[in-house]
Amino acid sequence: MLLNSAHFEAYLRSRLRQTPDDANLRCLLWRLLERRGARLEAAQVLEHLAVTPCHQLTLEDRLDFAARAIVAVKALPASQQDLDYLRDLEVRLELAQLQQMLTNELKQLKKQLSYQPKQRHQTKQTPGSPSSSPSTITRGGGHISLMSTTLNDDIDEALGQLIHGPLLSVTEMFANYADRFGLHESKLFLLWASGSQDSALIKAIWRDLLRKILTQSSVDTATQSPLKRSPSMFTPYSKPQDVKTKNRSSTLQLIELTLQDCLSRFGSRFLDDPSTNHLKCSIYFPLTDIISTLEYYAIQHSLNPTWVPTILRDSHLLCIANISDAYNELIHSKDSLWRRDELQERLFIAFITIIEDFLMNNTSIQLTIRQRMLQTDRILNQITGLLVDLNSDIKTTTTTITTTSTTINMIDKTGHLSKFSKSKWIESLRNLHDRLQRLNR
Repeated sequence: MLLNSAHFEAYLRSRLRQTPDDANLRCLLWRLLERRGARLEAAQVLEHLAVTPCHQLTLEDRLDFAARAIVAVKALPASQQDLDYLRDLEVRLELAQLQQMLTNELKQLKKQLSYQPKQRHQTKQTPGSPSSSPSTITRGGGHISLMSTTLNDDIDEALGQLIHGPLLSVTEMFANYADRFGLHESKLFLLWASGSQDSALIKAIWRDLLRKILTQSSVDTATQSPLKRSPSMFTPYSKPQDVKTKNRSSTLQLIELTLQDCLSRFGSRFLDDPSTNHLKCSIYFPLTDIISTLEYYAIQHSLNPTWVPTILRDSHLLCIANISDAYNELIHSKDSLWRRDELQERLFIAFITIIEDFLMNNTSIQLTIRQRMLQTDRILNQITGLLVDLNSDIKTTTTTITTTSTTINMIDKTGHLSKFSKSKWIESLRNLHDRLQRLNR
């Protein structure tokens, strides 16, 4: 009865003028307006609930209100929709989602710190030195209080501000939270939202992110990866593994799974966005730098040459041509490290492994015919370039070469690389070239 009263809306507005921060009254007004079909007014009330700081509301509530406001505007007839206002609401929703992502990563940091000794909490400084702000972002106000004596206190205070405070700008989230607490994933997403194209900063953040993942725990150089191509079968007669070896293997497996998850999420966000140009994608997902960092780690720990390609395969990245192109860049790199014969051989194995996976696995099936043909053409061009380079280094060939079509044959049973001549690499690349041409027909 009361909800249907003609005076109830006037009463609510009168009360809100006296207590504008009362979220319950504003929610009642929104429901009343929505009930009588005043969708635009209801959207404005929802927008107010989404952006106005209030301890009664959490960030999840704000996300819900922002989404409902968009739905209310879109429910209007097309002739009555204000597209500029709708775009503003969508921007606010995107900010709320970024703030939620930042909050979740900060909660994860707090959870990680909870497993460390209490004494370490009291002396530990903020992880990660603040990186220089991007050219398109300037530091704003509302910084986290420096009066806290421990990192946990700082995190608790920051979480309170993010959850119950107002929606922040990208600038404030980057400078005052992501950069301060070393939240590398949030920094990348915030830079993406800001439109920054500071490639040097983005590469530095990627290096910090990968270093954080790869140094979760020390891994012995003798540890074999659970992702190696030919795992030994378990038998009842197998000797029990040493506890230390098991721990190292578990650590390496954790690193692999974390890398797969990280690359998959960033790949789907940065590479699979059809509205984004290729240049921006390559800046935010610098495959050459990512692969060189992972390969360097694999070399340091004597991991299988297929370790990095397997991680990339299991990340379900569809940009196979970009991955093979990154390896092609490393093969032609002028860096003395990658010019060493044993590392050149390692890179060739990885390059061929990537293409073998493209041919044998379901990755090519997930692509449209046009996408598959475009990627195949790019890979064919890369192989052709490598064949030209290799042939130019070989003046005479006197031995008969046996065709090798799989990468597994390039590694002996102990996991060590066999000595392959350039002529055999040529034969392997020709074999792949023929198979790719058949795929394109």
